[in-house]
Amino acid sequence: MSTNACKLLALALMLIDHTGEFIPNMPIFLRILGRASAPIFIFCTAWGFYYTHDKKIYLLRMYLCSAGMGILDFILNISIQNPYQLVTNNIFSTLFVICLFAYLWEKQPIAKTTLTTLFVVGNIGLWFVVMFFVGMTGNTLLLSAASGCLPNLFTCEGSIPIFLMGLVFVFCKEQKQSLWKGYTIYCAIYFCLTLLGYWGSGIPLGTYLFTIDIQWLQILSLPILLLYNGSKGRQMKYFFYLFYPLHIIALYYIGNLLF
Repeated sequence: MSTNACKLLALALMLIDHTGEFIPNMPIFLRILGRASAPIFIFCTAWGFYYTHDKKIYLLRMYLCSAGMGILDFILNISIQNPYQLVTNNIFSTLFVICLFAYLWEKQPIAKTTLTTLFVVGNIGLWFVVMFFVGMTGNTLLLSAASGCLPNLFTCEGSIPIFLMGLVFVFCKEQKQSLWKGYTIYCAIYFCLTLLGYWGSGIPLGTYLFTIDIQWLQILSLPILLLYNGSKGRQMKYFFYLFYPLHIIALYYIGNLLF
C-alpha cells in the first residue's frame, strides 16, 4: 500500500471512530475499529517527516495545525452548553511532539542521553506553563487551546503512550521485521498495563477489554503497517489537513443538535 492509500484507510477508520465518539448511542464496534486509525496516521507521519525536504517547514506546519486545532476545540466546546461530548481531539499536537523529537535526535550536537533529558525537562516546563495558565483563568476548557499552542508530552492527545508509539515507528519503520517486533512489544506492554487497570475493578474481563479500555486494540493496525510499500501514491496532502477539523466540526454539531 502507498502512503496515500494508508492515509485514506486511516481517514475512513477515523471517521468511523469519531462517529462513535460524538454521536449518541452508537455501537461500540465503531470505536473498536477506530483504534487502528491513529497508529496508521502516526506511521505515515514518521515516513513523511523522514522524506520531507524541509523538516523545519514540516514542523512549523504541524505546530500551526496543533495551535489552530486547540483553539477550534475550545470554540466548539463553548459554543454549546453541556455538550454530549467535549472535543479534546488534536492529533496534530501529538504529531508535532513526535516529529520534534525525531528532528532533535537527527540534528543534535550533544549526547543522546543529554538530549533526551533536556527534551523531557523542557516538556515538563511546558506542562507547568499550560496548567498554570488554565489554573489562573479558572476555565478548564482552555486546556485544549493552551496545550495546542504549547504542545507537550503530557497534554498532547494520547500523551506519553502515543508518543512512545511514535518513537517505535520513527526508529523501526525502515525494516519490516523491526517494525512488527517493535510494535508488537509495544502493544503487548500496553495490554499488560490495561490488565493492571482492570485488576480489582470488579468488571467482567471481556466487558472491560472490549467496552471500557479498548485502546489496546490498536494492534489491529499492524497488518496495514506491514503492507506499506514505500511509495507515495497520489498526493492529497492538504486534503488530510482540512478533513480532520472539518469532520470533527460536522460530527460535533450533528451529535449535539440532531440527537
